[in-house]
Amino acid sequence: MSFSDLSIRFKIITLIGATSLVSLALSGLIFYAYDKSQYELTALRELQILAEIIGNNNTANIKYDSPPGALEILGTLVANKNIKIARIYDNNNALFAEYAINESFKLKYREFVNSKDTFAFVDKSLLVCRPIVFDDEKIGTIFLYSGLDDYSQRIKNFVNVFVIIFIATFIITLLISIRLQHFISHPIINLTKTMQRISVNKDYSVQMEEKGKDEVGQLIKGFNTMISQIDKQNLALNLAKEQAENSAKIKEQFLANMSHEIRTPMNGIIGMAKLLNDTLLGEDQKKYLGNITTSADNLLVIINDILDFSKIEAGKLEIENIEFNLHELLHKLEITYMQAASEKNLYFKLNIGDRVPEFIIGDPTRLNQILVNLLGNAIKFTEKGGVALVVKIDEQSHKESTLHFIVNDTGIGIAPEKRDLIFTSFSQASSDMTRKYGGTGLGLTISKQLVDLQRGNLKVESLVGEGSTFHFTLTFKHGKGLITKKAPEPITDDLEPQEVFKILLAEDNEINQLYVKTILQTKYQVVVAPNGLEVLNRLRDEHFDLILMDLHMPEMDGYETTYTIRNLADATQKNIPIIALTAAAIKGERDKCLAAGMNDYISKPFEPDDLFAKILEILKGHRKNIKHKKSPTFKKEITVDKSHKYVNLNYLNSIGEGDSKFKNELITIFKEQMPILNKQLHEAYTKENFNELSGVAHKAKSSVAMLGIEVLKEAMEKLEISAKQGTDVNNYPALIQTFEEISQLVLEEIKDLKF
Repeated sequence: MSFSDLSIRFKIITLIGATSLVSLALSGLIFYAYDKSQYELTALRELQILAEIIGNNNTANIKYDSPPGALEILGTLVANKNIKIARIYDNNNALFAEYAINESFKLKYREFVNSKDTFAFVDKSLLVCRPIVFDDEKIGTIFLYSGLDDYSQRIKNFVNVFVIIFIATFIITLLISIRLQHFISHPIINLTKTMQRISVNKDYSVQMEEKGKDEVGQLIKGFNTMISQIDKQNLALNLAKEQAENSAKIKEQFLANMSHEIRTPMNGIIGMAKLLNDTLLGEDQKKYLGNITTSADNLLVIINDILDFSKIEAGKLEIENIEFNLHELLHKLEITYMQAASEKNLYFKLNIGDRVPEFIIGDPTRLNQILVNLLGNAIKFTEKGGVALVVKIDEQSHKESTLHFIVNDTGIGIAPEKRDLIFTSFSQASSDMTRKYGGTGLGLTISKQLVDLQRGNLKVESLVGEGSTFHFTLTFKHGKGLITKKAPEPITDDLEPQEVFKILLAEDNEINQLYVKTILQTKYQVVVAPNGLEVLNRLRDEHFDLILMDLHMPEMDGYETTYTIRNLADATQKNIPIIALTAAAIKGERDKCLAAGMNDYISKPFEPDDLFAKILEILKGHRKNIKHKKSPTFKKEITVDKSHKYVNLNYLNSIGEGDSKFKNELITIFKEQMPILNKQLHEAYTKENFNELSGVAHKAKSSVAMLGIEVLKEAMEKLEISAKQGTDVNNYPALIQTFEEISQLVLEEIKDLKF
């Protein structure tokens, strides 16, 4: 572990201790050097004075040549233990007298004789040589050799004292630093702990107490400022996230509602067109009906494109991975578009490469959707020549193949500056294309996004007036070719009747009530409940074999109703089969239905045979050897009704199929509903409950539409939309008044009506 990895507390203590010890050591060295220099200077001065005194005392002895006298004076140095040698030399540097502390010193430093005043520190000793002067005349030289033994002892004592001081100082410094580091380390440690707590708890509202204005205080202040800014940013981000999530939920709910609201009337249009097609029609009527059916089918394609686009934008669309027969899918497209091409005198060619696998694993629905969009556009924008679909291998291994799909046409082409634009939502290469060819501009956008979702890339090459080539590559794993097709179980009407099965239709829309009841009543007994509460009431009083459950109903919707049924005490009622029957077509709706306890799901608009197949499959799962009631035959006819001012009975006659009782029952219900609806409209407006007002208007609109009362249908449609949006409130009284007045006239018109 390096020093940088240690805690700040340990670092502070270490730095303070090290700094103190270094300072103390430097102080000791400086003091030692100073003390040594002072000691040497003092010792030199003292020895020089001693030499001068001895020299002065021996001037007479040297002058009168008396070595014994000089030796006697030198003998007095025995009292000074530091003096090892003392020598007096005459003027010719000849030894005159000598004193030595012992014999071993007599030969030392004999060469250290100089006529000048000099000294030297040698081997822990001090040597001094000074001239002896008498009457300003040098008469000899004195040499003193002094040991520095007392200094060595002085140094030992100094070192001992210094070590004691050093250790004591270190301990005291350590204790003080441990205590004082708290003022620096504690705020920083608290800051670290606060940061860790914020990191774990994600609570950015925490603030530290600011103490002082030093660097640590500035650090804490900066930290608090930073956390406050992060907290504000988080609040803004959370608000933005909540708004985004709410927007996504609103968008998803809007998508579900719009899916239901759009597909419900589409179901009625397509269903009623099919029923109308079964009646006696003239040539012009068949032509008009064909146009209605074609327009409805085209509108359904547009609706599906918008729903698919919304799912992709919301990230709700997933790609399946199932095994399917690629060649079969391509040949079905060939049959479809060969017919479409021939109608415009165009050719259509399909070319499948030799090594293109027959069975692959992927999403056949989305691949088919991409090719349908590209081929449909190619046919639509081509007037001469034709269209070709080519599938070939780009790369291949024993496990997977990268397939290259090419759609080539000889159509109008695309200008270079418009090639990127065509993949933009709701865009076409030019504004006049929409007027001339129609379309929403979503087909290529959806195709590109579907290709992107499968990790491919959709590109286009085109020349204006010469045609376009769209191509994309997708990688698929190889299938095993073990797909087995389950033959659809035929729905037969020629079996001997054994039992009439009773079906409860939970549906709030009167048109769909009529449509579903009309197609089912030939085989089953059908009872209608307009909401979930009525379903529960009916179940209490009657026995039913199956429930067709709409999901979006007033009072209690299909999910809540199903949940309540599945929690009933009665085992028979609790386990009654339920099929979801709804116009909602968003992703996950089927899973939600099954999770809620429903047995199956069918989306509007549906084919009657599909509905019969679902019912038969569910009923057979609960009872064996079920037989259908043989279908009665009705004489279907249509007449032009000109006997009423407001009421048009053509629609009622077409769906009634000659069943006078059924039509009289509907007229009776209508007569009973009108006063009730009138009262509910006034009450909802008086209470300013516009949501309720919109719901009543919706119900009233469906009721008057059944009898072809267009003026009231339009009035209630305006009221429904305005009340739902809370706009044009000043117009509500007039619309309600219109409904009240005309409904009275209508009731007067049909008071004696009987079929």
